[in-house]
Amino acid sequence: SSQQWVKRFQVPWLEWQTQTEMPINLDGEPITSKQQRFEVHAGALNMVLPDACPMLR
Repeated sequence: SSQQWVKRFQVPWLEWQTQTEMPINLDGEPITSKQQRFEVHAGALNMVLPDACPMLR
């Protein structure tokens, strides 16, 4: 089952480091890096959702 390879976490940030350059796509811009950190800032994204959207519950 593919579930053994997939892990789900809810964290405010994610950081990793690799021994070789790793390709990453940032908003359509390809880059390579050995170290990356991604953060989520509360309220930083404005979203337009329908009133019945389950995310609003």
